[in-house]
Amino acid sequence: MNNATIEVCVNNAVVQGLSEGSFSTSGGIIGNGTFSTVSKCDNFGNISTRAKSYTVYTDSENSVAGGIAGSIESTIDSCNNYGDVYAEHDVVPSAAGGICGNQLHNSDGYISNCTNYGKNIKAVYRSWIDKEKGLWEYKYGYAARICGYAKYFDEGFLRDNKSIITAIVNGTIPTEHIGPNEINGESIE
Repeated sequence: MNNATIEVCVNNAVVQGLSEGSFSTSGGIIGNGTFSTVSKCDNFGNISTRAKSYTVYTDSENSVAGGIAGSIESTIDSCNNYGDVYAEHDVVPSAAGGICGNQLHNSDGYISNCTNYGKNIKAVYRSWIDKEKGLWEYKYGYAARICGYAKYFDEGFLRDNKSIITAIVNGTIPTEHIGPNEINGESIE
């Protein structure tokens, strides 16, 4: 979605994305957004996505999932996520976040005044042990309570965000990057 404004929307549905290609993105309100604004929206559904490709062409081709948005180059303001978020890729690290999975590029967009109430956020990918024998193991990708991955991280991109302290990210409760302007947000009870 490009150059759009989405306000006061609620998602109660389970969202499941699946791609036979190298890129898959899912979000509770918007899957992929550029130069858009999402505000005052709530997600109550669990969000998951998976890309099944064994060939990856660029580092931007992966699986991303977010409670509000999958991949963004946009603004998310005053939104809440209550659902669990899961992203999986067959080749490269995936990204999952309680509010957004991936901030695409350096932009004027930001995430502010959002709260994650989702209890489980997980990003995994397959790492080959022996490709000829078809042996692989799952490894953790990029995940956080607010924004899973931000390649071109701008100072000020995250503003006054919160998450429940008990949210489990990639199998554990985070202890780093905690604060209102950090990828895991300020901890709340």
